[in-house]
Amino acid sequence: METTRIAAAAAEAEATRLEHLYRDDAQVSLKASQAAQAQSAEASAQARAAALGFSLQWGPLASWSAGQRRALLEALTHGRQLLVRADVPAHPLGSTVDRHAVVVIDGVNVSARVLGPLPRTDGPAQTAGWLLQLERTPGALGPGARIEVRLQAAATSGLLVPAEALVYAEKGSYVYRRHRTSSAAGFHYEAVPVRPMSRVGSAWLVEGLAPEDQVVVQGAGVLWSLQGVGSFSAAEEEHD
Repeated sequence: METTRIAAAAAEAEATRLEHLYRDDAQVSLKASQAAQAQSAEASAQARAAALGFSLQWGPLASWSAGQRRALLEALTHGRQLLVRADVPAHPLGSTVDRHAVVVIDGVNVSARVLGPLPRTDGPAQTAGWLLQLERTPGALGPGARIEVRLQAAATSGLLVPAEALVYAEKGSYVYRRHRTSSAAGFHYEAVPVRPMSRVGSAWLVEGLAPEDQVVVQGAGVLWSLQGVGSFSAAEEEHD
């Protein structure tokens, strides 16, 4: 990626130089100036493609500076550090993973730093990846080795709701909340947007509800099919 970026910068500088010479009538032809501009555009496209490929492959490292990446590469080359991909079931963990993880190598717990999620998932297993950085690893750990990794969810606030209470739509996730009213029906239902954060057994930790909220567990899909995003009155249900 650094090579293509440097090549693109050099091509752009050369194109700019030739354009200035052409405009100053310094014996540079229009054809030569246009060729340099075309070469600069091609080099820039290659640099963007390389940056995108690097971001998909290495995720959080794409936001590092060139100096940080060089220092990491040197540490990896001399065996002072290791990079490990941790695969987890592909569900939205988001930013709920703690920055500290544990890698078990030959029965020894080794502390690791979680650098961030990897955009590219493992196709056959449908797992999401997280990039970990290890220092001072005991023993030999070669490419392709399989080890145990323990990720820890970061402290977060939310409420647990049964998985069957969630309704998924184009604009996000919803639950149906029960509201008491002064009408004869006594209560009605309304769709409330929530943000699922992590799966906990058969439930989801979600954001967007209050502790006193009562949500529909059985029949949430029926309410959705009848009303969609909006409210559904219990009086209407009895009337039908």
